[in-house]
Amino acid sequence: MKKILTIFIVLLLLIITGCSKSTVDDNDIIVTKRYDMDDAFSNYDTKEPVMMLTGEIIYLSDYIKDTELTYSYIFNGSDGTLLSSDDAKITDTITVDNKGTYTLSISVNDRDDLSMTAYFQVDSLEDVLFDLDKDEDINALLEKFGASLNSDIDTSKPGVYSVEVKRNDETVEYATAVVAKDEIDSNVVTESKPAVSVKEDASKVSSSSSLDKSDERIALAYDYEGRGGLCGQIAYNYLKDLGYLNNFTYEDFLMYQVLDRFEHISDPVLFKTLIEYDNGNHVAVYLGNNMALHGNYTGDYANGNGKAKVASMYISGMSITSYKNMDVTNDDTQEELIKEAIGSNGNSTATPPANNNTVSNDSNDRYLENAIKECEDINADGWATCWIDENGMQHIDTGNPKLDEPLNENSYDPELCRRKFSEIDNMTDNGYPQLNEFCAIYYPDSVDWNN
Repeated sequence: MKKILTIFIVLLLLIITGCSKSTVDDNDIIVTKRYDMDDAFSNYDTKEPVMMLTGEIIYLSDYIKDTELTYSYIFNGSDGTLLSSDDAKITDTITVDNKGTYTLSISVNDRDDLSMTAYFQVDSLEDVLFDLDKDEDINALLEKFGASLNSDIDTSKPGVYSVEVKRNDETVEYATAVVAKDEIDSNVVTESKPAVSVKEDASKVSSSSSLDKSDERIALAYDYEGRGGLCGQIAYNYLKDLGYLNNFTYEDFLMYQVLDRFEHISDPVLFKTLIEYDNGNHVAVYLGNNMALHGNYTGDYANGNGKAKVASMYISGMSITSYKNMDVTNDDTQEELIKEAIGSNGNSTATPPANNNTVSNDSNDRYLENAIKECEDINADGWATCWIDENGMQHIDTGNPKLDEPLNENSYDPELCRRKFSEIDNMTDNGYPQLNEFCAIYYPDSVDWNN
């Protein structure tokens, strides 16, 4: 009996063991592989926040490795708000459109204890360039954000400059750089776009013969052909001749471009649309039938001495980035526009007195004292004529003729031509393109053209 019982127990154990083994699925057998951080992540030890500009893209391929591991991520805003979360693929990207501090946490789904967090400090290009110190190395500043300056500006001089910034991904932006904000006074606007090679896109060329030259506006555009000047100067003068841009000076026009204040429209309208290419690298006026009036189009455009031409609105190597309505009126002063560009804390010594009839109180006395000193400096420099009227109001007259006006001996103050050419070179490059021609005609011996 004892022997039978022993055999029964052994058989029972064999049956139990055999049944247990037969119900095990191979998929239930987990073979754990040990992954280290550097097996899963590329930048897991990055401690400094990544500097980025608005509109840039976070590539997950910069952080996770293409392995058999599966990942998930959580993307949080600066206030801790959950912006997005999902299973992560190495091809995934996240676009950051707003300023702030962001965190990207990535976890390995195969391992609960394997994760990394990256920090991003996102700023706008306008804020980065908002208040630069004199002589600041802008490229060194932009390098932190993966960008570089494509324009040459003199940061030793206070001013509001239009500049072209290029990002590592080849994106080009036209932005405002403000140098020595607290020292800026009136009449400081500099156009600093690099000259570009402009030619028609052969795949989209339209025949200019399709334009009706009996239309006075078209005929005027053809009259502009061959004129010198930057693309913005040609566009401004042509639009003014047509009666648009009411109450705009050329400096106002530039500042509206800097501030992006012109109305963006979806489709171009005949004769009153400014076509903007590559975010401001070139502009032209729409004439209809896919044609436009371009400045700095033919000839020595590499040195900013190109000529105007009626040609296709499509340009080789450039993209149209916006259409802007030019049928507008400017109700702001230059001082107000500059303050808008540099912020409400910008200082100006030429603030009008509180009482326009008399200058009596301490504030008005200080205004008059500053205005007189400013006029003395302006008149000494010779770039304009400055005076104070009987009501204590300051007036500045640059005497700058329009590009479509013929030069004569009264076009400029001859004192400008008696100064060394190197001192007025920047003036001729930025808003006074006819000064070279004027000095060469009327005062050829007063300028050292070889200096």
